[in-house]
Amino acid sequence: MSENRILPLAGYTDRLSARPGDSVEVKVSSLGTTPYHASLVRVLYADPNPDGPGVQEEIVLAAFAGDYPSREQKFCPGSYGVVEHPKI
Repeated sequence: MSENRILPLAGYTDRLSARPGDSVEVKVSSLGTTPYHASLVRVLYADPNPDGPGVQEEIVLAAFAGDYPSREQKFCPGSYGVVEHPKI
């Protein structure tokens, strides 16, 4: 079995952190053809320990919550930078 796995739905934000009132863009790529549902949750617990509280989330009202059409958005994972330099 291959160690490479393809996620049918992947997403990321354009910022690592935000303050109240800031805008955050979410980019989503879907290999599926059915619509996906977007919502905002507050993570209360994220403990994978079987003896712990487990994963508990609280739904937060958000203007963007709803169903969206799926489409593939290709991206190159990893980090990179662009540096302008004078001609040599």
